[in-house]
Formats: sequence, structure tokens, C-alpha cells
Amino acid sequence: MKDQAAVLVPNPYYRPQPSSDFYSQTLSAVWAEAGRRLKDGGIMAFTFHHNEDQAWIDILKALFDAGYVLEATYPIRSDETKGENGAFGSRKIEYDIIHVCRKRLEAPEPVSWARMRRWVKDETVRLKNLLEHTHGKELPESDLRVILRGKSLEFYSRHYGQVLTGEGQVLEVRDALLGINQLLDDLLEDTSKTGGLRPPDSAEPASRLYLRLFYNRSEMERDELHKTLRGTGIAQGDLEARGWIRVVGRSVHVVPIHERFAFFTERGRNRKIIKTDLDQAHFLIGAALPNSGLKIDAELANQNFRIKKSVDEILKWYALGGGRREEVGGRIQEGVPFSYPSNSYPPTSSIITSSIIKAAGTAAQLVEHWRTRKDRPEERRQLSLFEILEMQ
Repeated sequence: MKDQAAVLVPNPYYRPQPSSDFYSQTLSAVWAEAGRRLKDGGIMAFTFHHNEDQAWIDILKALFDAGYVLEATYPIRSDETKGENGAFGSRKIEYDIIHVCRKRLEAPEPVSWARMRRWVKDETVRLKNLLEHTHGKELPESDLRVILRGKSLEFYSRHYGQVLTGEGQVLEVRDALLGINQLLDDLLEDTSKTGGLRPPDSAEPASRLYLRLFYNRSEMERDELHKTLRGTGIAQGDLEARGWIRVVGRSVHVVPIHERFAFFTERGRNRKIIKTDLDQAHFLIGAALPNSGLKIDAELANQNFRIKKSVDEILKWYALGGGRREEVGGRIQEGVPFSYPSNSYPPTSSIITSSIIKAAGTAAQLVEHWRTRKDRPEERRQLSLFEILEMQ
């Protein structure tokens, strides 16, 4: 009996995997105590680097929750056993990052993700050019990413808890890192290989990742998806939870727009569940499909359906066939609707079919017309704060 009782007593030091929440909360408590003893004008500095985003998420969440802001980040070359010869984790990165922090002395001001993204883009372009000029173009991309990411997080820390992606929706650390990484992808990628195919910059980070992964395919191997998502801060389960994909055996399949529309319009389901900009775009595309049974004008007037500004660009992106470029007369033309020859159909492997392209174009036109209407003063008043934030 004693042996059984001993087995049933839980170990107070046991933490289920993953233990990142416990680690982040404990570290935050340590830093909060350090902050209590730190003078208001004092500096708290530490070094950290890692090639996995989850480690950054844990560290940064703990730091910001403890009431600190990043004042500056300084990359310094670490010891010679790291870099190209590193085996894993932090040993893959040649640079350490010194984080210089101060206590937050005033409440952060709200700022839109669009504004933050513009600032980050301008700053990373400037810093990238400076680093390439001072270090030469042989600077490893992994180091360049770490340096640029640290700089981008300075801005985010100043507005932590008040970076907004939509009406009252806060951009968390995970999504901020995802958005910053995607921006760095755009900055560092070789567009001659990708054809410059990019989802809308204004889209929410997770939405943009989804569009980037699946714009020309409707399925992929589960192992391939895991490898592709590595370092993004987003897992397969996150995409499943949003209803964007489903797993069948060893394959991952995109949930078709007409199925998502059927889910959104089930009897008794409130429009308030359609929260992300991608969900809203899929709903509007579904409503524009033949025999949908819904009128988009009526849905836009629904007080329970608050459409986000980034939806406009996502609809246009779908209407252009996923940002494709057409070759006309031997030259590549952008900004024209993508159309398939009359005797052929879009590849079945693509999520963007001819019917989706047509429906997205219709929805985009109706949304554009709706936004220019002057008989919706209440809607303008309710969205005025976020619209002002985007313009700053």
C-alpha cells in the first residue's frame, strides 16, 4: 500500500512537455524582481541567441511581461566554435545578441501592425545595407536574420500589448516574430527564383504564411509541412485549429473555400466567429460563388460582421490568381487578372481555381464599392481609431 501511495503522489518539480510556459513564467518572475530593485533609469542587459523561434518567444514574452522594453540590440561575434561548424541550437549562430533593456515607465501607446511593418521594413533595409557595406556580402544569412530580427523587436517592445492587427485584436509575440520573419523572407529571398509571387503585405502574419505555402497547391506531405514551418513559430496544429487544413494519413490537405463557407453559414452560427482576415476573405468569396444563397451587400451591413482592411488586398490577390503574372507577347505583365485558356482549366493541385478567381473578383468589387458609401456613419466612427493608427 505504501508503494502505491508513493506512486500516486505527484512530483512537485515535474512539468509536462513542452515546459516552455513554466520556463517563461519563471524567468519573467526573476526579471520582475530584478526590475523591482532596478532604478527607474537603470539598465538591464543580457546576451541571447538561438536559431529556433520558440526559444525567442519564451525569452521575449518573459521580458516584456516583466515590464521591460528593448532599448537596443548589439550583435557581437561569439567564439570560433560556433557558426558554420555549429551542430545545433545556439551553436549554429556566429553572433551573440546583447539586449539592452530599461523598465517600462509609461503605458505603451496603441499602434497598428501596418505601421509597425512599415517601420520594420524601412529599418531592416537600412541596416541590411549597412551590414553588407561594413562586413561584405559574405555575412551568413542566418546571422543577418538574427541581427535584423533583434532590431525589429525593439519597435515591437515599445508597444507590447498594444500592437493591433484588427478591431481590438492584439498581436502576440508569436505572431510578431512570424510577421517579422516573413518580412525578412521578402527582404532576403531571390525573387528571380520565385517570380516575385508574394501574398499581400497587409495580411495578418498567419494568413500570409498560409497563402505563401499553399498558393499553388492544395496538399503536401505532412513531413514537408513540418520542415517548412520550422522556425516560423507556427505549428501544423495551429493551422488545423484555424480550420485552414486537415490531415489525412501522411498528407496535409487545404480545406476548400466552399467547405469553409458551409461551416461559417451553418444554422445558428454567428458571424462573430469569422475573425481573421483570411476567414473573412474566404467567407466573402464563398458568398460570391454561384448559388451561395447569400448577398454580399447584406453581409457587409451586418453589425456582427466587422470586415478588416486587409481583406480587400487578400480578395484582390485571389482575383489575380494568387498574384500570378501573365506572359503576353513574350513579356511578363503584372496587375492583370490571371485567366486560363478557354480549352483548359486551372491545375487541380491549386487552391485557386477559375471559379474562385471570378468569385474573388466579384467580392473585391463589392467590398470596394461598400467602403466608398457615405451612408454608414456608425461604421466609420467605430473603425476610426484603427484607421488613424494605420495612417500614422
